[in-house]
Amino acid sequence: MRPLLCFFLTAVLLSVTSPAFAQAYVNGNRLLELLESRDVASRNAAHGYIQGVVDAIWFTASAMSTPMLCLPDGVTPGQLAEIIQNHYRRFPERRHYGASGEIYGAINEKFRCTR
Repeated sequence: MRPLLCFFLTAVLLSVTSPAFAQAYVNGNRLLELLESRDVASRNAAHGYIQGVVDAIWFTASAMSTPMLCLPDGVTPGQLAEIIQNHYRRFPERRHYGASGEIYGAINEKFRCTR
């Protein structure tokens, strides 16, 4: 029951209602487009989406008492956004996948848990 509850809560937390994310499925192409936009609101929406995914992962990890991300103190939302941008530039073949999973993978690659 607990894993099902965690899955449900994560799904709810990952749903974004910002107009910039009006489409039902945010993939890497869309997220990178927003991150590289000249429009401040679009970039802010992308940063908010990334932070929301990270928060959902933290919440799920806490509920399961299992570390999933080990971010060092002082990591900023801007830093996380740069990690995601670099990930999509390095792996353009992954841009069509759902953004939330790629966010987790990119951040986990840079900040692996050593526990």
